[in-house]
Amino acid sequence: MSKLSGPTSVTVLTSDKYCKKIMLLGDEHFSLDNICKDSHITLLKYLDNMFKKTKKKIDLFFEIPYEYIEFNTDFVNDFYNVMKKGEKNEKNYIGKSIMHYMKYKCFYRNKTECTKHFPNVRFHNADFRFSAKCKDVYEIDFMSRVLSYLDYLLNENDVTFEKIKNEIDDIKSNKDYYRLSQEFSTYTGFATKIVKSLKCKKMYDQIRKCDKNIQSKIMKYMKDYMINMKKMYQYIYNDKMSKLMDNMTNLDKWHSISDVAGTVSILSTIVISMRCIIMDIYTISRIMKKLKNDNYENNIIYTGQTHTDNYYNFFKNYLKFNVEFVGKPDRKRCIDISNMTFL
Repeated sequence: MSKLSGPTSVTVLTSDKYCKKIMLLGDEHFSLDNICKDSHITLLKYLDNMFKKTKKKIDLFFEIPYEYIEFNTDFVNDFYNVMKKGEKNEKNYIGKSIMHYMKYKCFYRNKTECTKHFPNVRFHNADFRFSAKCKDVYEIDFMSRVLSYLDYLLNENDVTFEKIKNEIDDIKSNKDYYRLSQEFSTYTGFATKIVKSLKCKKMYDQIRKCDKNIQSKIMKYMKDYMINMKKMYQYIYNDKMSKLMDNMTNLDKWHSISDVAGTVSILSTIVISMRCIIMDIYTISRIMKKLKNDNYENNIIYTGQTHTDNYYNFFKNYLKFNVEFVGKPDRKRCIDISNMTFL
């Protein structure tokens, strides 16, 4: 089949210098719209066929938590339990893919069952951001979830002011909310959290597993990333966060629900975009660690598109990987792969 149905982007990069071949699969965390309608192969069937036919070793990285943490708030679901139950994940393709491999326990610590079905593939939980062992990572995730929840709540069809008030009171009752709302009240405070999270021990230890050249490239990329984010977001973040803090404190002064919804949506987008780098630096470091017979040449990374863009930027522009294939979808989730070679 020449058409691949599922992801929104497919890219293959290679490097003889680093003995690496990487397939980047990009996606969105919502919708199954615009998949192929004509003759095609689904991504899951494509991957399963590849895994069964090849004798080559593959490292497969999915955007799923590296470690699981418990949230003690009513408005935040425990991610791991959601994944196990399959709630909402059948409604987006990356979620369907994760649930498919969950059947074989490929994202559990004990991967015996998974190895029976896919002996040449190692499945990795790429999302470092849920690690409870790094305080700054947890706090960024906490605020991201608050904003995402508010964004969802304010855009519900049947939303009422009374419902919003009750939910906001619940959020504000959390013991961490007041302190973190102050620390995240300015772009400088938020950016400082991002930088500190990139220096936490688990992240630092992972980066040090790379050779000195890779370490320097990662540090350069992190510095450039933060400079670019500041240029893009500093002023709009400060303006919108100031308005949101006022809205959260003075509920009786709201002009309209839609006005507040717009503010929250912009803030949520900024925070989600910037926190991607925490996961991406960790994943890059895992892929590029020194070869010790436990680092495979062939890598597949399946994540949201913002992460995919970050990987593409780093491997192409910082490590000078060759771009062997870029899929051009004729529909949003239908990509011609007739000229693609990976294994």
